[in-house]
Amino acid sequence: MSAIQPSDLLVRVTAKPRYGVLTRRLAPIARGGEQLQETFARADATPCATLFGWDGKLYTAAANKPRLDYSDGLVDAAGNKLSTIRFEGSRVNVVLWNRDLTNAAWVKTGGGGVTAAKDQTGLDGIASSCSRITANGANGTCLQAITLGSSARFQSVYLKRLVGTGNIDMTMDNGATWTTVLTGAAGATFTRVTIPTQTLANPTVGFRIVTNADSVAVDFVQNEGGVFQSSPIAVTTVAVTRAADSLTVPMPFGVQDLTMYVSMARPAHADAAGTIGSNPGIFALGTAANQVRGHANLGASRNLSLYIDSVTDCELDTAIPAGNPLTICWQLQNLTTGGKSRCDTGSGFGAFSSLASGFAAFNAQTMLVGSYAAGQELFGGLIDLMVVGGLRTLAECLAASNA
Repeated sequence: MSAIQPSDLLVRVTAKPRYGVLTRRLAPIARGGEQLQETFARADATPCATLFGWDGKLYTAAANKPRLDYSDGLVDAAGNKLSTIRFEGSRVNVVLWNRDLTNAAWVKTGGGGVTAAKDQTGLDGIASSCSRITANGANGTCLQAITLGSSARFQSVYLKRLVGTGNIDMTMDNGATWTTVLTGAAGATFTRVTIPTQTLANPTVGFRIVTNADSVAVDFVQNEGGVFQSSPIAVTTVAVTRAADSLTVPMPFGVQDLTMYVSMARPAHADAAGTIGSNPGIFALGTAANQVRGHANLGASRNLSLYIDSVTDCELDTAIPAGNPLTICWQLQNLTTGGKSRCDTGSGFGAFSSLASGFAAFNAQTMLVGSYAAGQELFGGLIDLMVVGGLRTLAECLAASNA
């Protein structure tokens, strides 16, 4: 086929800066086109959603504003940094004073004891915005007890070695389990480290500095529900909830043969251990019945799934490939008469899967991006999403994406 033309693109959502807009509907005005407006929402009670800028510093986004984020470490062929549009579900960080370990919420008398000072330049590039902890003796601990019902918890923190080479350990069960998260000599940058998920009530979180006089900088201690980390949330006196990101785009087209192209940063949940308990959504054409959606299927295996929902459902599962970013090309054919789909993630298309019964119209003329329903958000960074009329190859989509 010929190269993908602007008239072939029905919807595009992209973080690529040369377009200057978050979404672009390229259908003719008579069918909706640019007269239709997307709706983005993230109803934070107070601004708390964060993003890493091009300069590597952490910033806080205003409520109901999308986040163009550079945290995924992606570059183009010329070595230029690539941003993504960050989509995450709601999370609550329950660690109080998670940047200020001098606060009394942190008990620093365990083992040989720990001294804390709030004198370090943090992820935001601001002087004295985060903490340093130093062991006063062997196995000094710095711990915070949290009152909370039982749930699966995930813990992360940004650490930077200042002095020494001994082990730095982290816990969320009051030291019943210690996991070494940092070794080696002093470094110039923070590293985000994590420990395995635990299901427990009333976590006690914190650190053990094994060697006397060793010291580390600490920023954004985070304990949240789930089995993988999300973006940093700053907390002081009370736990803070970051609301879910939501993007809805009007669909100026009906049921037809389509190609769905997705380029996205490799999400943390692609490599997380265990069953995730949700299917992080990439997009949905329509809602509920008579819907087409793409999502990650995170049960015992790790798959990318295209799901066609009508009287008889059809799900096409493809193993999540290695590498970062991920590129996916789904073809949808004959949706009105039954429907078939196939997928290419870089190794060529497989066979079409078939649907026994089709549908004549989407149940809603809206497209969800970065989720397919509340509670099923991507928890990752979207680089480019294109809805193309007709059946196109991955190579053709890549060429259009990079044009």
